[in-house]
Amino acid sequence: MSKKYDEDENYDEVLNEENEENEEYEEDYDNEEYDDDEEENSKVNKIVKILAIILGVIALGMVILFAVVKSKKPIASADSTSHTHVFAEEFTIDKEATCKTRGVESRHCTVEGCDVTADERKIDRTEHQFDDGKITKEPTCTEEGVKTYTCKICGEEKEEAIFPIDHAYGPGNVEKQATCLQDGLVVYECTRCGNKKEETIPKTAHEFNAATFSDTSDPLNVKYYKTCKLCGSYVYTDSQGNILDENAVNAPTQNTSNNTNNVNNTSSDKAIENCKAGKHDYAEVGTRTEPTCTTEGKVTYACRICGNEKTEILPKKEHNNEEITVESTCEKQGTVTVKCKDCGYITSTKYLDLKDHTFSDAVVIEEGNCSSSRIVRYTCTVCGYTKDENKGTTDDHNYETVTVQEGDNEYAVTRCSRCGKETSRTLIGSTEKPSTQTETEDGVIIINN
Repeated sequence: MSKKYDEDENYDEVLNEENEENEEYEEDYDNEEYDDDEEENSKVNKIVKILAIILGVIALGMVILFAVVKSKKPIASADSTSHTHVFAEEFTIDKEATCKTRGVESRHCTVEGCDVTADERKIDRTEHQFDDGKITKEPTCTEEGVKTYTCKICGEEKEEAIFPIDHAYGPGNVEKQATCLQDGLVVYECTRCGNKKEETIPKTAHEFNAATFSDTSDPLNVKYYKTCKLCGSYVYTDSQGNILDENAVNAPTQNTSNNTNNVNNTSSDKAIENCKAGKHDYAEVGTRTEPTCTTEGKVTYACRICGNEKTEILPKKEHNNEEITVESTCEKQGTVTVKCKDCGYITSTKYLDLKDHTFSDAVVIEEGNCSSSRIVRYTCTVCGYTKDENKGTTDDHNYETVTVQEGDNEYAVTRCSRCGKETSRTLIGSTEKPSTQTETEDGVIIINN
């Protein structure tokens, strides 16, 4: 605390020196003001000197201010030494901390007008406020990617590794086909980086011939077997051709030819030679597929000696057609269709003419009279179709003359008593010729006077 007071006293001494220099300048300036004999150049020199003094004073003040700011110790007010400082218990933040620079806080003097501080201390930097980040390097299947986050406050960046993505293997290339004797091999290659991986294709199953062969070299111990048509291996069966043990497959021997195993000792050398020459002793084996009118049939034969198989295709059968007739009605045409009973294939279709409607007895829907026609309706008993027929008027008019009062006039009117049709009208007491009405065949009324 005493150190701060010494600095304040030094600052007062500097201010006093500046004031004394200013007073000297003012005295010199007053003396020169009354010197009328001074040359013009002397006046300019004086002005330059004055300006130099002023600039020196300003520079000295700036040096002092810079020294105080650099030491981060406030300059006491003019009366800071005239009281005992009372510092606050709580610290006041003098400079806010950020995520890049530390802050400063101190306890301030609570005396009004005093800006002296004490116990200055640093404030730790705040945490960075990073954004959601963006991918600055895409990962591949061989290298990690990079995601970069940027602080929203200070712009500092941090990076985070992104795990490599999986390889994108293609459909694979079969480099070795699997057989019933050995595994196969398929190789997959990544379409992005060319990395390769291998997978084993399991062995295929043996395909044993349907035919069962016998080894009668030992009459007391006859053996039955089936040969694999793919590799020539064989398994033992019972006399009915049922395999005894599917896992007990015997490899073909050196003398195996054309899928023929040398256990078939019943074959003579001549028979073997015939098989080699393509003259097999075939017998039908397996299940025959009979042909239909839509698909071909198939029958399989196997050589009794070597097991060689061949397949014969049986041609399709003719369609088993029948003629199906659907009678016509009055609203829908009938058909005559030629159709296969087995597969449903339609060879041809012929359409029949519609039949006439079958109408019921007439039903009167409008009763006629002497002026309107009688209408009757007929209905088809099969489809419900209706037709109406006009039977014409049913009665003659029955005319009579009656007296009709209309206002102050009285008329003699001739009209039909059934339908009210008028034929004449005469004003009683008048000498005028009575008017008459004539109806044409079209039903038009003509008035004649």
